[in-house]
Amino acid sequence: MTERRKLTVLEVKPPQKVGDKGAEKVEFRAKWEDKDSGLKYLTFRKPLFDAIKPGAVLDAEVEIKDREFDGNIYTDRNVVQLYQEGRPLGGPTAGRQFGRSPEERSSIERQVALKASIESVATKIDDSQIEAILARASIFAAFLAGDKEFASPKWVVEPSPAKPAPAEPRAQPSEESPFLVGVEAKTAKRVRDYLTRATVSPKQAQEFLGCSLAEWFALGKTESTAIGQIGERRQTERNGGKHGNIEG
Repeated sequence: MTERRKLTVLEVKPPQKVGDKGAEKVEFRAKWEDKDSGLKYLTFRKPLFDAIKPGAVLDAEVEIKDREFDGNIYTDRNVVQLYQEGRPLGGPTAGRQFGRSPEERSSIERQVALKASIESVATKIDDSQIEAILARASIFAAFLAGDKEFASPKWVVEPSPAKPAPAEPRAQPSEESPFLVGVEAKTAKRVRDYLTRATVSPKQAQEFLGCSLAEWFALGKTESTAIGQIGERRQTERNGGKHGNIEG
């Protein structure tokens, strides 16, 4: 396990070489507040060596492990980080460590609070929700920090009124011929183009079919049969009322 301890250094051994790769360690005895009379500690982190001096008071992050050797249980107390005014010495330690500095804890609390606030808003976020999210995050952050007054108005930022949704464009009145009203736009365009080529007005086309095109489709008939009947009736008109078919 890893825990934060305030240690008063009693004595320090000179750095010792460890292994064949040039690693070094410093062993020292230190008293943990009033909890003991002095225990053995060590560290392998060179940036911490200079801070470990007899009489120094250390804000230390200590990794504690038990190990068995020759049938006996020994406890290793490895100092993995020292803090000065809440700030880590010698850069961050590798991996996840406990006993974080107040600044680190505060940063983590803010990140967790913001994530919780964002997740409390269902689905998509738009600009009008940002202030409300930050206000909610500040309440979460106060709660995580242990503030008993986390629900107090001092934590609440009044969100600005949400922008009204843009009005739906009003449908323009259709100028389409009654013959083509209610027909899908692409179909209406094809039929309209055909009527233009055949010099048939929409009114004439409705007379030829006996109904509007939408009603024609409602009867289960198709666009091609409508065009075919309009063409046949147009040809009949041109032939003076006689069908254009040649009888044998």
